Amino acid sequence: MSLSIRTKVIFIIVAIITGMTAASVLVGITLTHRNLIKTMENDMGVSGAIAEQLITEKVGRIRADMRLIAEKCRNLDDEQIDEVLRKEAAAHGYLDIGLIYQDGSIRSYGEKKPNYRLSENENARRALRGEIVMSTTQYNDHGDFIMRFWLPLENRILVISLPGTVISDVLTQFSIWESGSIFALDHEGVMIAHMRPQLILGRPNCIKMAEAEREYRPMAALFSRMIQGEIGTGKYHYQGVPRICAFRPIQGTDGWSLGIACPIGESPVSHVVGPFLISGAVFLGLGILAAFLAAGFISRPFEKTEELALMAKSASEAKSHFLANMSHEMRTPLNAIIGFSEMELGKGQERETQTRCSDETRESLEKIYNSGITLLGLINDILDISKIESGKFELVPVNYDMPSLLNDTVAFNIVRIGSRPIVFKLDIDENLPARLFGDELRIKQILNNLLSNAFKYTKEGTVMLRIRCERDRAGVWMTAAVSDTGMGIREENLDQLFGEYNQVDTQSNRHIEGTGLGLAITKRMVEMMNGSISVESEYGKGSTFTVRLLQGFAGEAVIGKAIAENLTQFRYTMVRRNRNRQLVRSFIPYAKVLVVDDVAVNLDLARGIMKPYGMTVDCVTGGQAAVDLIRKGEPRYDAVFMDHMMPGMDGIEAVRIIRNEIDSDYARTIPIIALTANAIIGNDELFLNNGFQDFLTKPIDIMKMDESINRWVRDKKMEKELGLDKESRHLAAMIRANPVEGLDVEKGLARFGGDGKCYLDCLRSYVTHTPSLLSAIGTGGSREDYAITVHGIKGSSYGIAAEIIGQRAEKLEHAAKAGDMAFIEAENEDFINSTGKFITGLMGLLAILEDKRQKPRKPAPDPALLARIRHAAENYNIGELDQLIEELEQGDYESDPDLVPWLRGQIDKSGFKEIAERLMPQDRERILSLEA
Repeated sequence: MSLSIRTKVIFIIVAIITGMTAASVLVGITLTHRNLIKTMENDMGVSGAIAEQLITEKVGRIRADMRLIAEKCRNLDDEQIDEVLRKEAAAHGYLDIGLIYQDGSIRSYGEKKPNYRLSENENARRALRGEIVMSTTQYNDHGDFIMRFWLPLENRILVISLPGTVISDVLTQFSIWESGSIFALDHEGVMIAHMRPQLILGRPNCIKMAEAEREYRPMAALFSRMIQGEIGTGKYHYQGVPRICAFRPIQGTDGWSLGIACPIGESPVSHVVGPFLISGAVFLGLGILAAFLAAGFISRPFEKTEELALMAKSASEAKSHFLANMSHEMRTPLNAIIGFSEMELGKGQERETQTRCSDETRESLEKIYNSGITLLGLINDILDISKIESGKFELVPVNYDMPSLLNDTVAFNIVRIGSRPIVFKLDIDENLPARLFGDELRIKQILNNLLSNAFKYTKEGTVMLRIRCERDRAGVWMTAAVSDTGMGIREENLDQLFGEYNQVDTQSNRHIEGTGLGLAITKRMVEMMNGSISVESEYGKGSTFTVRLLQGFAGEAVIGKAIAENLTQFRYTMVRRNRNRQLVRSFIPYAKVLVVDDVAVNLDLARGIMKPYGMTVDCVTGGQAAVDLIRKGEPRYDAVFMDHMMPGMDGIEAVRIIRNEIDSDYARTIPIIALTANAIIGNDELFLNNGFQDFLTKPIDIMKMDESINRWVRDKKMEKELGLDKESRHLAAMIRANPVEGLDVEKGLARFGGDGKCYLDCLRSYVTHTPSLLSAIGTGGSREDYAITVHGIKGSSYGIAAEIIGQRAEKLEHAAKAGDMAFIEAENEDFINSTGKFITGLMGLLAILEDKRQKPRKPAPDPALLARIRHAAENYNIGELDQLIEELEQGDYESDPDLVPWLRGQIDKSGFKEIAERLMPQDRERILSLEA
């Protein structure tokens, strides 16, 4: 250890002596090197700009020549066009030249017959859409190295082929020192031009080459910046030689970029740095000599201090490493403990369960479940404090709604009361800011920690949360005070209160569960927000914790009196909370999922959790097995639940292979949901950026698993096809008995699996939305807008099996894209009238069926009623929301049939913000138009 401290002293003395005696030398090296590099970059940038201008001019001349050719061909017959193409090919040195018409016919000239492969040529398709396209270099069917240019005309495309070195020829005018180079890349990174043309014949792509060969990776990183359209400079090593490169996009091209690169050793920098380095070495040698002479005397007093510091650092690193590993290792068995106990408790509530557990067994299961949840909370607290100590705990400030924060905090903490005689009060001011800027999630965590302690240490009496805000130049100071009438804290214990792993008065509080970390975490988070926390307490009478936080100002609006009153009235009933806890799983026997986990008990738990859904659950124990199954494609799964950390091939590597190396739409699109027990790195960005669609943390929350299955696995359309109810069959028969001219009923019902209800909903939607589209194509507008609108009519008409209207709409769409306005003018009015007549016939069918439905149906919910619901949600008025949703549920609505059930679900879980956003006025224009 003494050797280490002496070494440090040597380095310190060397630094001091070198700094004092050689400062001018070092400054000279730095400034000279910087200025020379800057001069190089400027010179290279100027050369690049000149080269880019020359390339742009060359491309511009080619385009101008093409426009002249197009003009010459205007109004000529085929024989005359052939003559023009022959002469122009000879005059400009084109390898081939041709005109491509909308119907796919081609008139071309060239020594070798060109094959443009229109059906598989993306450049041709882009030109047909009106784009001017310059292709990258390529080899044609005759082995010629070419570049093609595509110019869209009114009803045809002009295409020419030039030698593939046409751009390289421009660059031969340049030379960069001895071995520097100037080159061009296409939008994918293929080198399409070089001042030495022989280097482009193989169409090298260093970006792709870097995937297999490590030496290309530094160059590939710079090329990636180039094809993204950046302007700048960069350095890289290639073949062991450091190089500098200036790059810029080439204007007027299809994503091409230009680069100028040269070895730094050929620049003036290499000739200047050497003498400076020699001078620096001399001074450094003198410093080292002086350091060795003095180090022994200086180091002795510091040796003991250094030893203690290294021991403390080693202990801290060991603790962080231990906590990170134990997070995963402890969560894995907790996943089984919590999951299986919750699953067994759930079985006891199902009516169809034949063997119910005894009261004693159920009580034991509840104790196991509650102990598991408590242990999970302990782990989370330890991890939070570990993240703070290691510097990995970060704040994420956003604009947030104050009423939403208060509502969520109240809804989360009121359940802590249970059956105890405790009154929970919220004291807020109507002048609180409606929006602030800060880390909303961490503020909730602070308030939840304080309220958790208040409820934990209060047997009866009152718990109060008081919020106030005041604004100054720094921002908005939020003061939150949590008071309780609990047991209080002894005065001698107040100083220990915010210590880590500490629970004061352990003799009196031995029956209280907790880690002793909650207040320590709260204090650390408050300090990270430049705030403060204090406590006042009288033993036996209660405590008040006060937090003061600085938040950003986000607007002048305040919450107002109505919202403040609604929030303080706590209209949350136990009935609603109990209803939220009941989970009714969808029965989806058609579904098949794959679960991947290396721990057998986790696979058993997954089977148990998913069993009530009736779906097939296959399990494998490793990433490679999952990859093999997806590559095989049989059986075909609806989703994969993939463990993150597994021996051999982990989840991230398995997903990378599935997404990138298995060439099938099935592999690229199958939903993959991550399962992770690592809470330190288990975050959304890690998984969503690596090919996963979603992620679930272990222990698995059954409610979150249900949300994931409903989102990624459930197929409502297939459910309808598998089990049509009596009403669906009856409606199908009624539709068949009342035919509408122009509607192929059998084909339409077949498209919806014979489901009369589903087909009827689509017919209603067609009647609702098509009139506005007909109005749009009858009132003028651009050709592009007309094509888009009539395309929509085509799709919806084919969707309900209105085949004649769909065919007519398709012809009008093609005419619009081709610019055939004469056809549109001749057909449009009759098309509108015929479609309107068809809609009238559908309305008659709907009227007949309307009388046969058991539940009253309306076109859409009453806009005034929806407005009242939105207003009540914005004002957090749960009592009024309960009344309004019951009124809304009296009807059955043709438009947006999922809206009412969704509203009911959000009201049940106090999702006021989500309701207000869903019912914004601009989102209800369609509903209002129906009522109009």
